[in-house]
Amino acid sequence: MKKIVFSYLLICLGFLSCSKNSDADFQIASSFKAMKDNTVWLSTSSWANFSKKDSTFTIVGDKHDQAYYQDEQVTLAFKSSSILSSGEVKNFVSNWKYIIGGDAISDSYTIDPSFDNQLRITKIDAENKTITGTFVVKMIRDAFLSSKGETFLFKSGQFNLPYREVN
Repeated sequence: MKKIVFSYLLICLGFLSCSKNSDADFQIASSFKAMKDNTVWLSTSSWANFSKKDSTFTIVGDKHDQAYYQDEQVTLAFKSSSILSSGEVKNFVSNWKYIIGGDAISDSYTIDPSFDNQLRITKIDAENKTITGTFVVKMIRDAFLSSKGETFLFKSGQFNLPYREVN
């Protein structure tokens, strides 16, 4: 009887301790993560490239939904020369895409220029080819898809990724 009661208590505690999108959820190790309009957004895959030709970093976080074969993809891109001594990136671009079936973009947002968007590079390790940073980016829906100006905010964004050099 004690085993049944103990098992029942464990199950109840498990359900009670589960809270969707809690601060604890955000502590999960992920190489690219953020809060998207106060909801935890964890990438399922992420990557970074450095173009030697034009000295540009491209950082991508991808959140894949296997059940429906859909992806949310966030991209940050900037020239290495735009990194200030503080680590702040003065000029960067960012976009968000909703992709269906691996290649059909059904929705897209770009960086909102009226917001104080921030990208800070905290470390570039050229020897081990890793890049680490933080970001806060407000996105506005592509005017081609809607004229209502819908927005969402990525805040507390973090990435820590190996990067690949490409030509």
